[in-house]
Amino acid sequence: AIKRNDGHWTVIVTNYNIEDTKIKLDFEKSIGNKAVYRHLYTLNDVTPTPEAKIIGVSAKANSVTTKIYDTLPGYSVAVYTTVPD
Repeated sequence: AIKRNDGHWTVIVTNYNIEDTKIKLDFEKSIGNKAVYRHLYTLNDVTPTPEAKIIGVSAKANSVTTKIYDTLPGYSVAVYTTVPD
């Protein structure tokens, strides 16, 4: 996890399993009731482009304080961030 100087957080989670996996992100201290946006990269859904743009938000959790629960598809990478699109 990375906390930026402006107070925003970003966490990257990789699911190396072939099956879907439940995860819990547990922050030590409150992140301040922020919205957390998930950008999900899956094996079959990402097509590289010359612009290397970040894919859109696939999920949003509102008013997060210390925990996020999610299920990640097999062979996926999720970027959770408080930085809005």
